[in-house]
Amino acid sequence: MSTDQHEFAHINIFTPKPGMMEAFIQTQIEGLPGLGDVPGLKGSRLYRASDDKAAIQLAFFESEEAHARFRASPAFLQHRDKLLPLLEGTSPGYYQLVRAVDRD
Repeated sequence: MSTDQHEFAHINIFTPKPGMMEAFIQTQIEGLPGLGDVPGLKGSRLYRASDDKAAIQLAFFESEEAHARFRASPAFLQHRDKLLPLLEGTSPGYYQLVRAVDRD
C-alpha cells in the first residue's frame, strides 16, 4: 500500500448492536470476495475495538469518485443490506493522507 501524499481513504466506524460484533465481522469478511474486482480500490483494512463496541474499515481508493462508483454497485448494495440489520449505526467519512510514518 502506498503512503504517498495523495492517498485517499474512506473510513467508516461501525457500531454493531450489542452481541453482534462476531456476526458483523464474519458477514463483512465473508462478503468481501463477492464484491469482485473493485476498480480504483488500492487496499483496505478492518480493525476491531478491543472492547468490541466498534469496528473501523479503512478503504483506500484512487479518488472519491472511484469510491462513489463502488458504493453504487449492485454487489456493494447487496453486501450492505446484509450488514445493516447487525448495526446500531455507522460514521463514514472521506480523508486525505497528511502524514505517514512507516517503520520496519
